[in-house]
Amino acid sequence: MLYVCISCDADPDRESYGGAPLTRRSDFAWKGITEGITFFNNNVRKDSMPVTWFARSDIQLDAFLTFEKLFFGLRERGDEIAWHVHFWRWHDEKGSWFQETKDKTWLSSCVDKGFSQLPKEFGIESVKSGWGFHNEFTLCLLSERGLRADFSCVPDLRNVSRTEQGLPYDVMDWVGAPIEPYHPHGLSILEVPNSTYPYGARKIFTRFLSALPQLIVRRRGFASVATQPQFFQRVVDDAFKRAARSGKWYLLSYFHPDCLLAEAASGLYENRDFLVHNLKYIEAMSQKTDVPVTYVTGRELSALWSDQGPGAKIGPVAKTGPGTKNGPGAKM
Repeated sequence: MLYVCISCDADPDRESYGGAPLTRRSDFAWKGITEGITFFNNNVRKDSMPVTWFARSDIQLDAFLTFEKLFFGLRERGDEIAWHVHFWRWHDEKGSWFQETKDKTWLSSCVDKGFSQLPKEFGIESVKSGWGFHNEFTLCLLSERGLRADFSCVPDLRNVSRTEQGLPYDVMDWVGAPIEPYHPHGLSILEVPNSTYPYGARKIFTRFLSALPQLIVRRRGFASVATQPQFFQRVVDDAFKRAARSGKWYLLSYFHPDCLLAEAASGLYENRDFLVHNLKYIEAMSQKTDVPVTYVTGRELSALWSDQGPGAKIGPVAKTGPGTKNGPGAKM
């Protein structure tokens, strides 16, 4: 059996999709949610495909308040409404949002505000951080608040980018993290890694050279369900191989709502044509391999890999961010 969990990071529209740049403090665009989700429900997904919607709630904005009626409607059709927290912080001097990773007082206040805004009626158990960022401190903050599972991990992915103002964003470090669910540092929260695929030997060597002088060998690649089919198909192929061998595995991937308004001809790396193609590929592989597929929510997936379930692991957590040697869950 292959359990497939399709999720959506319910963010405002990104700049390349017509949204606001990081230099705009407010006035976000939400066409992906107001128009894209309707397109998805009417034209893309099957009735047997529940979706886990990670809705934003943090210091920057509160999507729950803005789209409460829409999220209630999605929940009524069997979807899970989960929490998406971004650690965006406004820099007054440079006039831009950036990703805070070090100030513990601010990180704690961001989690506090985001968590306090969650509607109690949703009974939210699943969470995902923006840009996949976590360190031991932020994971502890989420675990202390009773969240059941975090879906931020992308095994072996490490990155840090800079805005035009020189501020950090897209900061993450999951080098060495397991590829199956585990409890980081013995915390109660379960870390559920996104699905990846193994690089070939030649690709590993190339990635090794690109990582110098940090001497990191990246062994796995990643692609969301709405990106280029040639990459996402590798994710799917690996998941089906593992399911065939073990009898039980999962496929976890995500998309953004603004991509639902973009076609492949747009040239944007995430778009609805790729999404439709990739979802069909999952069904085709199920028929080809005779491995049945069951679509589940994040809550259901984490329950299948809980403390008592196969695949649960206990692993330490290391600090993340530029210059660190280990990611959350990395062996030390």
